[in-house]
Parts: sequence; C-alpha cells; structure tokens
Amino acid sequence: MAAPRNILVRTLVTYVLGVILSMLLLCLICPLLIFPPLYRHSNRVFFYLTSLWSRLMMRLAGISVSVAHGTVSKAPVVYVMNHASALDIVCVETLLGGTPRIWLGKHEYDKMPILNWILKRMHVLVDAQSPTHAARALKVIQKQASTHAAHVLLFPEGARFDDGRIHRFFKGFSILAEVLDRDVVPIYIHNTHRVYPKNSFLIMSNELITLNIGAPMTRRKGQSHEEFTAQVREWFIEQSQS
Repeated sequence: MAAPRNILVRTLVTYVLGVILSMLLLCLICPLLIFPPLYRHSNRVFFYLTSLWSRLMMRLAGISVSVAHGTVSKAPVVYVMNHASALDIVCVETLLGGTPRIWLGKHEYDKMPILNWILKRMHVLVDAQSPTHAARALKVIQKQASTHAAHVLLFPEGARFDDGRIHRFFKGFSILAEVLDRDVVPIYIHNTHRVYPKNSFLIMSNELITLNIGAPMTRRKGQSHEEFTAQVREWFIEQSQS
C-alpha cells in the first residue's frame, strides 16, 4: 500500500500548491491581458510565464517529460498533437518558452469563469461541429498568426481519448496550414493517458512522458486536404505502435 499512499499524498500536494502557483500566475498575467491586441498577442512575457508555470507544475507533480526525438521549430508552424489527457497542453507548453502561440481550444471552455476570459484574450475557442463557427474562428486565427508570427497549436482529433489509440482527424489543420502557407509539425505525446487519465483524480507521477517531434510536413501539389490529413494521421499511428 506504500506506493498508492505516496501517489495520493503527492497528488494532494500538487493540487494545493498548484492552486497557489496558479493564483500567482493570474496576478502576473492579468495586467498583460489588458494590452491592445497588437501588443498582447506578441507579448513574450505572457508566453514565458505560462511555459514556466507548466514546467513548475510538472515538477510539483513529480512528472518527468523528455523529448525523445526532434526539436521545436524556430519558424512559425502549425503544431498538431494527439490528445489523451489534460496534461497534453501542459507538456507542450514546457517546450515553447516565450514564443508567441495560439491554441485552438474547445468552445466548452467558454463556460468556465476566468479561464474563458484568458483564452478569449490570447487564444481562440472553436466549435468544430459548427461550420459557421469554425470558419469564423479560422479567420481570427489567420489574422492573429500572420500578424504576430505565432505558432498555431491544435488537437486534430477534436477531443480526448484515453484508450491509447489514434482516432479520426478533422482536416481543419490542413486548411489552416494552406491559408497561412506553413508547414505542419506533428508531436506525438506518449503516456499521458497513464499518468493522468481522463476524469482521474490521482496523478501517476511514477510514469514517464515522452514527446516525439516529427519533421515538418507539407501538403504536396495536387494532394487533397483529406489525403494530407490521412498522411499526418498515419504518422501518429506509426508512433503509437512503435
């Protein structure tokens, strides 16, 4: 019973100290969020603080994250990741430092006080099931990403799946990459569904999380968005089976 007890204690400590750390972060970033869009979306201090918060949270939880392959891109790209846990965003955030970036978030976050305000000020919430809403979000992302040379990050599966499998991809990332004239860089996140499963309270900090950053991918001339989406998804399937 020692191991489960240690995990429970570590989880409780992480939650308590995590709340304190998050409140401190809010005090630091909220003044930055009142800036006009021109300065707000390229404010490297904001992004550095969110990346620092992510690294500190992982340390609090005793979770080790390593990059098994590849490096982050210096040029603005469209990052796509598999999504198995709430930790996925935190893991990727640890890599990006002060680099400007835009996350595509689920429209459900619009119902969460404070968080929805932060996300709307710095990122974009989208309802993937609504073509009208998705088209409107695409225009917002295009303008912000182009103006501020910001990375765009999203989960093409559109939801979290903790069964270890790669599910259907939406093709929005392919359209976005074409509109922005950017490469797509895949990041396979391994093991977060074991460290912090969906709807779990306990954080299994004895597990290792690894990130595989793939080579930039470009849609070939004449290749449809559906074909390119399938090509990118196949890369993730290969990573999941290796």
